[in-house]
Amino acid sequence: MDSVARKNIPNTKGLMVYDSTYNSFWYNTGVGWQRVSAGGTNTAAVPGGTNVGDMLC
Repeated sequence: MDSVARKNIPNTKGLMVYDSTYNSFWYNTGVGWQRVSAGGTNTAAVPGGTNVGDMLC
């Protein structure tokens, strides 16, 4: 979904979606949206993998 559709979803704590505008995953804190990435502004730090296709749990 794009950012407009994501922002129109009511706050639902724990919900995770893929935002095609930012090409990244976002999760809902119950208060608002938090971007999941390897770091940066307005993001939740998630360690990056070392190989293509690495999955983080």
